[in-house]
Amino acid sequence: MSKNLTIKDIAKLLNLSHGTVDRVIHDRYGVSDTTRKKVKDFLQEIDFKPNIIARSLKGSKAHSVEVLIPGETGDSFWEQAISGVKAAQKEFNEFTLSVNIRRYNPDNTHEFKKVADDALKSTPDGILIAPMFYRESLDFFMECKNAGIPYAMFNSFVKDAHALYFIGQDLYKSGKVAADLVNRIGSGEGRILIVHLDEDPSNSSHMLEKERGFRDFFTENTKTQYELNTINVNMHNPKEARTFSELLKSQNNIAGIFVSTSKAYEIIEMAPKASLNEIPFIGYDLVDKNVSFLKYGVIDFLINQNPFLQAYYGVTFLFEHLLFQKTLPSKKLLPIDVVTDQNYDTYLD
Repeated sequence: MSKNLTIKDIAKLLNLSHGTVDRVIHDRYGVSDTTRKKVKDFLQEIDFKPNIIARSLKGSKAHSVEVLIPGETGDSFWEQAISGVKAAQKEFNEFTLSVNIRRYNPDNTHEFKKVADDALKSTPDGILIAPMFYRESLDFFMECKNAGIPYAMFNSFVKDAHALYFIGQDLYKSGKVAADLVNRIGSGEGRILIVHLDEDPSNSSHMLEKERGFRDFFTENTKTQYELNTINVNMHNPKEARTFSELLKSQNNIAGIFVSTSKAYEIIEMAPKASLNEIPFIGYDLVDKNVSFLKYGVIDFLINQNPFLQAYYGVTFLFEHLLFQKTLPSKKLLPIDVVTDQNYDTYLD
């Protein structure tokens, strides 16, 4: 068989997608071990050599990408995303590409606007952003569009953004999954607290989508007698934090807690004597403190949003668009992984 087969030819022969074969050739994530072996065995059989035309792109126009990520240094959720950015960049190090990561305060819209404005002023070839503020993000996307700069999103989907693509989970469905978990282990009656921490839900679409899914599950499953209460808490406000802590300690017919962000551990730390291990407790993300409370049975389930893979795909897709003008899917939805004290270690490095 000729060794001058193209990636498209190989994909057709193996009944695989072009993208899958391309990822194996360039040793990228997102391919099962079985499929990877199948492709590599075939490549060895035909003595496949990468197209030298693609190699020649190394000396072509330099491309720059700006990545906007919330959170301060040390925030383990967003540090995982930064690791994903760096992993993707490393895989394209044969090309003339640069990535500049800019951090912004997830509690401060004014700082976000300044960071976003600085990113635009650098006139990059593309922008990847994890948007936290719905209204301000829409304004930013309009500026990107007017400047002719392609942009993409990960982690939080902003409706009407008209971005190149979105990488992340179906947040509405993840809310329904969380509700289903509560329903499976709960008593069937009492108050369930839907807790939003530190952000303004009215300007944070990711929180609202999770809550909408959570509420819709119980609307569709009317056998339970739960009362759903939404609580917004600014943990930086001592009065709000104290009031919420007293609510937890009083119990007050609390039959479950659903935290819409990665900060479930903060609730446990503020009310250590609230006997939270006696009620269903659902949160998000494998940050260190959450995993610790999961291991000890205080948190029952964590939904893993995989920030590493979100950012990895986000940068990879943007590079492929800039280098190869590759047609991209408008959405890449990652699995909604439910993590327990029995399987958490399989998700950790």
